[in-house]
Amino acid sequence: MKDAWAEFGEDYTEENYLAYSKKAYYDPPMTNIEHAPEKNCFVICNDDMDNNQGCLELNKVLGLDDVEIDKEKVAQANFDRLKGMKVEEFKEEMNDREAEK
Repeated sequence: MKDAWAEFGEDYTEENYLAYSKKAYYDPPMTNIEHAPEKNCFVICNDDMDNNQGCLELNKVLGLDDVEIDKEKVAQANFDRLKGMKVEEFKEEMNDREAEK
């Protein structure tokens, strides 16, 4: 905590809290992993989703044959999985909590 107090001040204020939260939760340093197959460390690029770049690179690393990926089935599986999240119930609960404040 001493580091946080030194940077954001020892007084608990909304401004200090928001500044700390922004840095702690939204601006953490990223872990950079060097692509070094000899060390069994791989960086897989996933920039080209239209051509399944990430899946193709992962297949190479794992020694798997490339297969055609049915993007529509993957999208439908994700959609079906998210259906069970009961988002409306969650929204209602959050609204109730806000109303109690």
